[in-house]
Amino acid sequence: MTREEEIEAIRYYFKSSTAHSTAAAGSSPTVTERRGEGEDEAEMEKDTSDGHFEAHPEECCGGDDNDGGEDDSSSDTTSSSDDEVSSFISATSTPSSAPTSPTIDAQRPEAPVAQIDLTNHPLLQLIHSRLIAFERRIDDHESSLAEMDRQLAEIRQEVAEMDRQLARIRQEKTEMDRRLVKIERRDPEIERQNAVVERQHRWAQTGDCEPGGRDRRTSTDNHRPRVCLLNPISGKNVSVSMGSNGRT
Repeated sequence: MTREEEIEAIRYYFKSSTAHSTAAAGSSPTVTERRGEGEDEAEMEKDTSDGHFEAHPEECCGGDDNDGGEDDSSSDTTSSSDDEVSSFISATSTPSSAPTSPTIDAQRPEAPVAQIDLTNHPLLQLIHSRLIAFERRIDDHESSLAEMDRQLAEIRQEVAEMDRQLARIRQEKTEMDRRLVKIERRDPEIERQNAVVERQHRWAQTGDCEPGGRDRRTSTDNHRPRVCLLNPISGKNVSVSMGSNGRT
């Protein structure tokens, strides 16, 4: 739609609204119209009484004067419509403004404000009940978390006690390892002493002596030299240790 078509449409709108308001107000004639009708009737009666009544369509029906008046009124209406259209276009040229009509705004009834009782509204009650249930679930979760935290603290205490016991066991194991090393170091000496004791026990039972009456059990320095003597009664050799003075 071009700008001329928009101007024509707006002009038609204002003309129709003006005609509507004029038709609404035309049912009751104004004082000026009544006064004009009375003057015309008086003039007609005067001309009739004088007998000089002539048909002057220009005077009776308004003639050129009325036509000129109508033309003037139509031109005034057109100019006023153009002014209104120009003002309307200038008002609607900015996006922030909107076309308004005082007549339409005056005739438009005010919309009643709906009063809503929020305390008894079913939707609000549903939301409130769900909010209470949600808060209750949050409290349950918080209590469960508190219980889990308490159990976790107990488990941590048990783990700390187990760590202390494990450290004690490791210390005891280290001590046992040291003792084992000492025992392993003493084992050859113990075996040597056991071998000497075993030989001595065997010689004491069998009386095993070296040829020439010398005892063969002289491997250690702690034992005295022993000699084998012939027992005259039994006829067996007897191992006898010698004293410090060389006597038996």
